[in-house]
Amino acid sequence: MRANETFPAPPTTIERSVVDEGARAGAFAASGVAVGFLIADVVVTGVPFVTPELLGRGLASLLGVRAALPPALLVVGYTLVHYAAFALLGVAAAAVLRTARRDSGVLAGALLLFAITEVAFAALVAALQATTATGAVTWIQLVGGNVVGCALLALALGRRHPEFRERLDDAVRGTGSWAVR
Repeated sequence: MRANETFPAPPTTIERSVVDEGARAGAFAASGVAVGFLIADVVVTGVPFVTPELLGRGLASLLGVRAALPPALLVVGYTLVHYAAFALLGVAAAAVLRTARRDSGVLAGALLLFAITEVAFAALVAALQATTATGAVTWIQLVGGNVVGCALLALALGRRHPEFRERLDDAVRGTGSWAVR
């Protein structure tokens, strides 16, 4: 047996894994939201990191942590959760885009799920505002940050998947390969 029969030739283009691609896009989006929060904190309160501190306090409260934690620990804890959540969202979005290469109908379902998730997120923020320390952070800031994060995620993934617009168009119009004709 010859070597070239045993081992396939390496691919000519290196395609990132879904996890790598999604995590990178998620980190980009999370960074954009974090910078937005930092700018808002400095402009509105004159104090940096107020938002992640309050969100960290709210998160600690939801997790049942009653001890007084130093502000730096709250900021770091929230930041880790923030980046992990966006990384997971990025991986899910990258997986949807990969699947949509074969079936643009997946995008229609993903758009519906996204809309439902955004409404649920806004409801959760409203509930948190009434019950936790995050009440000091306005809901518009959190929902706005979420929308900015999702837009940055779409931008990052859209640059790697230029066919995304066409697939999205197919999904919205119902003209993809999956459509009933």
